[in-house]
Amino acid sequence: ATAHTIIKVGKDSLDIMVIYDFINDSDRTYVGSGEILTTGRRKTLTFSLPADATEIKFGDGLVEKYIISSHGGFLDTMAISPEGREVVYAYKVPYSGGTDKFQQKLDYPVAQFGLLVQGENIKITSDQLVDQGPLDMGTGTPYLYLTGQNLARGETVSATLSKPINMKTVVI
Repeated sequence: ATAHTIIKVGKDSLDIMVIYDFINDSDRTYVGSGEILTTGRRKTLTFSLPADATEIKFGDGLVEKYIISSHGGFLDTMAISPEGREVVYAYKVPYSGGTDKFQQKLDYPVAQFGLLVQGENIKITSDQLVDQGPLDMGTGTPYLYLTGQNLARGETVSATLSKPINMKTVVI
């Protein structure tokens, strides 16, 4: 139903947290499809990660004993009940501190997508997402907030992050 990506801009990296809210609108638990994997279960969800992702961490809705590393990401084998499930994972990617393109492949269709970026003197632009202005989440530093609607499975969301160059006036 919804997905959010939260980016905290660090000195040498982007700390990225991804949150998916899955809805199972049936009256049955989804236990996956395909062959039975090493966990003794079937694949229920597949997630892509950038090739340069490091420090991958699993949060709410993901249990490490049900996760299998996969080329370019990971698989989850935990069932999805009719109540649905929120899934949270995080990782880091290198960031030079200049202008950089952020891209995220959406592994599932998303009715509402939010991109939140926190960092000092950061500018973010996207041809796909609408700038909603700053959003105060009580952290002391507002997040830049962009949104998109009805994004397709496999679509890549792109945004350009940049830090303006501080120009000092020099009197000669």
